[in-house]
Amino acid sequence: MAIEPATKTQIVRKLLQRTPDELQKLGFNYVRSETEESETTGASTSFVHEAKDKGVVVDISFNALGGDEFIIVVIERSDGKNMVANDFIKLHRLGSDEMFELSSYSGGFESQLQVCAQTIVSTITKHMKDILTGQSWEEVPIDWGPYR
Repeated sequence: MAIEPATKTQIVRKLLQRTPDELQKLGFNYVRSETEESETTGASTSFVHEAKDKGVVVDISFNALGGDEFIIVVIERSDGKNMVANDFIKLHRLGSDEMFELSSYSGGFESQLQVCAQTIVSTITKHMKDILTGQSWEEVPIDWGPYR
């Protein structure tokens, strides 16, 4: 049975608005959410979590484009530098594109979203801790995928 878009939006807000425990331990707190819709990029809802004392923001974004539903994580520093954590993970062979796609996980929509987000957050907090705490930075090229 298909879930109505409004119901999906409620589920996404309930699950992603709360700052994940791993990010809370690093000093992050939920700040705001933003929703955008575009013909070319589809629907996107971003949940911004910030560690003010470190000058770092983590933007966890749920995206729906066509039939695809996926999560993108962007890390931004107060000096304007930013990176797509998904690209860092792929560059360092810590995961693949499928890791970010809800359809890669079993169960219903809510379960898929929860497990997908948890997998990504666990991976970034384990392998990107120095970046998240503002102690280091790495320039990561954007993976343009099929748009190269």
